[in-house]
Amino acid sequence: MPGIVTHHRAGHEVIRYLPKKKKSNYLTRMLRVRFSDAAFRNAAFFGMLGPNIFDYLPCNRGNLFWGSNLSFLLHGEGGQDAMSAMARAVKENRDTGTTWNNLQRGYIYGYFAHLLTDAVFHPYIYYWSGFPSNGDAGERRFYREQHLMHEYNIDRYMEFHYETDNYAFRLEDMLPPASKAKRKEMIRPVKSIMLHALHEVYPREYKKIVWKAGKETGNVDGDSMGILDLVPNAVRAVYRLKHSKRPWLVDGLKNIRRNFPLYSDFIVQYPDPRRIEKHVLNLHRERWFYPAGDNGLHYESIEDLLRKSRDLIIDYLEKLEYYLMPDTEDTFTTIMDLLPDALSGTAGRGAGDMTQPNPHKLRY
Repeated sequence: MPGIVTHHRAGHEVIRYLPKKKKSNYLTRMLRVRFSDAAFRNAAFFGMLGPNIFDYLPCNRGNLFWGSNLSFLLHGEGGQDAMSAMARAVKENRDTGTTWNNLQRGYIYGYFAHLLTDAVFHPYIYYWSGFPSNGDAGERRFYREQHLMHEYNIDRYMEFHYETDNYAFRLEDMLPPASKAKRKEMIRPVKSIMLHALHEVYPREYKKIVWKAGKETGNVDGDSMGILDLVPNAVRAVYRLKHSKRPWLVDGLKNIRRNFPLYSDFIVQYPDPRRIEKHVLNLHRERWFYPAGDNGLHYESIEDLLRKSRDLIIDYLEKLEYYLMPDTEDTFTTIMDLLPDALSGTAGRGAGDMTQPNPHKLRY
C-alpha cells in the first residue's frame, strides 16, 4: 500500500519548481507547457500511483511483505520493461496532437516519476523499517506492517508539517474525473497503454486481470473489462478506510492487527498528524546506509530526499521528452540502463540484494 501523499507531493514540487529551474532549456519549457494542461496533469498524477494501484485491489499477494504480485514485479525489472513498452507505444503513435496521445503521455510521465520517487525513498524506508531475513510468515507480516507505518508517517509529515503554506493534498487530483454517473472510471487511453505494457511484459498476469477483451474493430485494451476498472473507486474507498476517525472502526482495526493471525494492508491506518514519529524522518541528519550497499555517505533527511526526487524526476522527464520527440534517435535503452532500481535504489541491484537494515519499530 503506497505512501500516496509523498508521491503527490513529489509531483507537486516538480510542477512548482519547473519555472524556477536555473539551468532550463527547451525541454524544461516543454514540460512546463505540458503540465499546464489540466487533462495531462490529471493523467500524470494518476500515473504517480504507479504499480501501487494493484495494492488497492484484492489481487494475489504471494509474499506478504512485498504486497501484490504485480506490484512487486512492476517495481523491479518488470517496471522498467513496462515503462519501455509504454514509451515505445507513445513514440510510435504519430498522432501527437490528439487527446488520446496527450493522456497516454501524461500517464507515463507520472508513472516514470513514481519509479524515480521510489528509487529515492525506498532505500531510506527499508533501512529504518527493516525487512524479513527468512521466509517466516509472521516475520513478513510484521515487517510489511512496519513498512506501511513508516510510509504513512512520512505522508503525514509531508501533508501537515512540511511547508504547508505551499501545499494541500487532494486525493481527487490523483484519480480520473467522475463520470456522469458520479463514479470514478478508468481513462480509456490510460487503460489501453497500461494493458498494452502488461500484455507485452507479463502476458500471464494480463490474462488474470482482463475479464473481457474489447471488440477487435475498436481498441481491444481500452474497451476491455477487468480488474483495472475497479482501481479508481478502490483507491478512494481504501483511502477513506485508512483515514477514518470513527472510534469503533479505529479500535476494531487495531484489535485485528494485534490479536488475530490474519493480515491485510487494508487494516493499517494512518497515524494522527499530531503524533508522528519525527526521529525516523532524520531531521537531525543521522548517518544511514543503502540496504543494498550503495557506495557513499548518506545523511539525508526526508526533506532532502523530497528535493532529491524532484531534481531526479525533472532530469529524467527531460530525457523522456527528448526521446518522445518525432524522428529522434532511440536513447531510451540507455536511459533505462542508468535508472536506479525502484526498490533498492541502486542500479543493477534488486530487492534480494538488500542486507543492511536498522529497524526502528513504530507504534500508533
